[in-house]
Amino acid sequence: MGKVYIVGIGPGSPKCLTVMAIEAIKKSDVIVAWDETSSYDLKTIQGLIEGKKLYLQNGENFVKVYEEVAQEYKGKNANIALIITGDPCISSGIKHLTRIFKDYEIEVVSGISSVQIAAARAKIPIEDSAIISFHHYGDVEERKQELFDLYKHGRHIIMLTGEITPDEIAKYLISKGVDEKTQVLVCENLTLNEERIFKGTLSQIKDKSFSPLSVTVILNSQKQ
Repeated sequence: MGKVYIVGIGPGSPKCLTVMAIEAIKKSDVIVAWDETSSYDLKTIQGLIEGKKLYLQNGENFVKVYEEVAQEYKGKNANIALIITGDPCISSGIKHLTRIFKDYEIEVVSGISSVQIAAARAKIPIEDSAIISFHHYGDVEERKQELFDLYKHGRHIIMLTGEITPDEIAKYLISKGVDEKTQVLVCENLTLNEERIFKGTLSQIKDKSFSPLSVTVILNSQKQ
């Protein structure tokens, strides 16, 4: 039976592809990636997938696509690469992938995460930070409360937006009594030519619009 590689390809730029990720993709006969409307995946790996069977997914059908691929190649001698933006162990649904492909040998190939890049742009240590994802996993209100609690306990917050946008979380934190002058970075299109970073305060971002898949860093003055 073939092997499944869960491959982290970094935040967008091909320059962030690791050698291990490139090798795993080259070894694979089948590629499962997000389509161009959902992610930068195809642009990042476009030079590596020629001649391979390609399955594209989006936010509506990704579970179905994974399940179809798992069933189609079960018992066959074909290696499969599941392409994940960033790092597979950060907000990727890896629990669901290991369940769907439970009958396969699985290797997780780490990648550079947008969390790391955002921390670098903010010049903060990750060990002083808490990572919160709003990428469609779990109860939104519980995660908002968790974010607030971690901030009050002195952590910087690195937030992957999605269901909740930067302006919404700014309004939420201000309503909970967090100083509206708290410093924030909103990072869009990290590592790409279109990279844009807004630096300001909670008060300044609460009425602005940003990409739904941005990374927001909320700086905690207790750590500065």
